[in-house]
Amino acid sequence: MLLRRDYNNIGILAMCEALFMTTVLINITVAGLAAQLMLTNLSYATLPQAMIPLVSMLVTIPASLAMKVIGRRAGFTIGAVAGMASGVFCAFALYFSSFSLFMLGVALMGIYQAFATYYRFAVADQADDANRGKAVSLVLAGGVLAAFLGPAIASVTGDMFSPVLFMGSYVAIVALNFAAIVLLGFLRLPQPQGGETRRLRIDLRPVLTDVRVIIAMLFCGFGTATMMLVMTATPLAMAGCGFGLSASGAVISWHVAAMFVPFFFSGSLIARFGLYRVMCAGLLLMGASGLIAASGESGLHFGLALAVSGLAWNFMYVGGSTLLASIRDEENRPMIQGANEFFSFAITTISVFASGAIYSSFGWVTLNLAAVVVSLLLLLLFIARRQRVIQVS
Repeated sequence: MLLRRDYNNIGILAMCEALFMTTVLINITVAGLAAQLMLTNLSYATLPQAMIPLVSMLVTIPASLAMKVIGRRAGFTIGAVAGMASGVFCAFALYFSSFSLFMLGVALMGIYQAFATYYRFAVADQADDANRGKAVSLVLAGGVLAAFLGPAIASVTGDMFSPVLFMGSYVAIVALNFAAIVLLGFLRLPQPQGGETRRLRIDLRPVLTDVRVIIAMLFCGFGTATMMLVMTATPLAMAGCGFGLSASGAVISWHVAAMFVPFFFSGSLIARFGLYRVMCAGLLLMGASGLIAASGESGLHFGLALAVSGLAWNFMYVGGSTLLASIRDEENRPMIQGANEFFSFAITTISVFASGAIYSSFGWVTLNLAAVVVSLLLLLLFIARRQRVIQVS
């Protein structure tokens, strides 16, 4: 049963998730364009954006272990401070036209992401089995607000400090993360105690030997990576079919909505139908998304495929996160959760880099069929190990 304090914490963390995702979407919208202003060789324009998952991958395990000692609230505050610093560095980088400073600023956003990715676990770790999925999904539902705020803020603030374009967008990021720091001051989570619970433990055996941990990592990691594989190439494929920027932007917007709106009810679906069925549904939807995309190149095919992909990711991500939070191993929990985030960021980074290469070398149909094959293989593995998941569903 979720207590009043739990709902207060969920509300605060959902707003922090909204502020974090708004920051991410603002950066996605303007980073490439801002980088082009400082470069003569435009082939490096996407390099700053690639720094975020790379830095997050490197920081996520230390972040998890550190929060075992200093507590979740302190860790989340460090992340939000890094987000503020990111906005400051990027704003000054644009003012002084310094690409290296801009790289540093965007890299700091990777530190922010490494801490913010644990928002969903902060309340779920304390919830009972029946409400764990609900806690995870309600926190992540904060991303719905970001889907609308991020692009809107980027558009409004882009020329605020003209002629220094996009500087205003990063000043807005500073303000957003200051608001997150204020909100985190009201968070009331159990603090780490002395003795054993404060001692850092680095042990990979629970990660490598517990099938529940492996399944959860595969769902969170491949759910995100498969979705990003297709989403990253979609604007390229749509442009190749003659669609304009507004059309691809609308498809991406519907995709983001399909990712986050279901968080309002996916936790309740887990409580009603069981974790196993919801996770299976996510895999089936991910495979269906690939088949829809491979079957045609009309606007309807692109839009429907990405909407289904967003819903599939939602079920896979909530399912994997809920399964991971159900593992009651207090001593090894930071390492288990850190390994999950490390794997997710690592495979997503590979997926983003591979997406363009696969599309340009083998085509849109092959890329989507690859996503179908990955989903099918993961489904077969999941069915084979379903008994361990049913025990917590």
